[in-house]
Amino acid sequence: MNKRRIVLLAGAVAAAGAAVVGFATAGQADREREEPSGAVVHEVPAEEAQDAAEYWTEKRMREAQPMPMPEAPENP
Repeated sequence: MNKRRIVLLAGAVAAAGAAVVGFATAGQADREREEPSGAVVHEVPAEEAQDAAEYWTEKRMREAQPMPMPEAPENP
């Protein structure tokens, strides 16, 4: 392969790489401009979930009492 062909091939590879990076970052910028969905996600580690499942037996679930609902303060 002659030197000119190698230079052209290297340039083409660099251009293709730059195009891929450009498209990837453009997509990310579009996602950042979107309105937030309002969804809240909380992940619980598997060990913590297993501990909770073992704690809340059928008997404990039957005997559980609901927490009282908070009340708004009266107008000052």
